[in-house]
Amino acid sequence: MKSRLLEGKVAFDAASLDWLQDAGHKIYGQNFNARKILFAGFASIYSVVRLCHGTRAEDPASFYQSAILPSNIEKLNQRAIQLFGDSPKVMETIKSLEWYTEHNAGRIWTCLDPCECLIYDYCWKGSEYLRTIANHVGMPEKVRSLGTPTLLEFDVSVKEIGEDKVNSIAGTAI
Repeated sequence: MKSRLLEGKVAFDAASLDWLQDAGHKIYGQNFNARKILFAGFASIYSVVRLCHGTRAEDPASFYQSAILPSNIEKLNQRAIQLFGDSPKVMETIKSLEWYTEHNAGRIWTCLDPCECLIYDYCWKGSEYLRTIANHVGMPEKVRSLGTPTLLEFDVSVKEIGEDKVNSIAGTAI
């Protein structure tokens, strides 16, 4: 299931480590690669990272067959049309959300702390993309009533994550 999971980009919040590099330069007077140093230290201690994903799923058992699929904007748009109709208002709203689709397409959003997943509205109110469309077309309760709040936890090896994706893991570890 991990290899299917990692077909998409596992997206952590894009916490920059520039602040740490700047602090290190001020204290030690030399440049260093904070990400590389933090990842090496992290990888020497941990072999896997437990990640969490919160969602509101119509069929929670489906994750056993398909894992967590990366965000698929075409499918979300089809679902929006199915839920709210093929009206000009729905199509306008979808068009206005292109910035969102560029940011989230192909990604799986995860947290290190399961409690963080529960803070966000995904578990309780459903997809923010569908909720935004629902709000614009005057049907906010339609999405909220779908599915079951679902919290998923899974392990990903440190090698699978790789140094280039360690932004938030390193920030949280600090």
